Amino acid sequence: MVAIINASVSRLGGNPSLDREERQEQLEQVKPNFEDLDQELFTLEERADFDEKVLEFIRTHRESFLFSGVVRQP
Repeated sequence: MVAIINASVSRLGGNPSLDREERQEQLEQVKPNFEDLDQELFTLEERADFDEKVLEFIRTHRESFLFSGVVRQP
């Protein structure tokens, strides 16, 4: 999974924005092809219970996922 994410980041120039709108602009400018990485991800998901692995990671590192604030809806 890490290799897939790193390859995706590289195809976006190595520094994708954390802001969704800015990231969409980067995608439009760079127009990367992710088909091979999508296929790798689908294959990986078939071999492992991906959702459970993500939840396990979040539970193990819960302090990194703590949000203290207010979410405002537009």
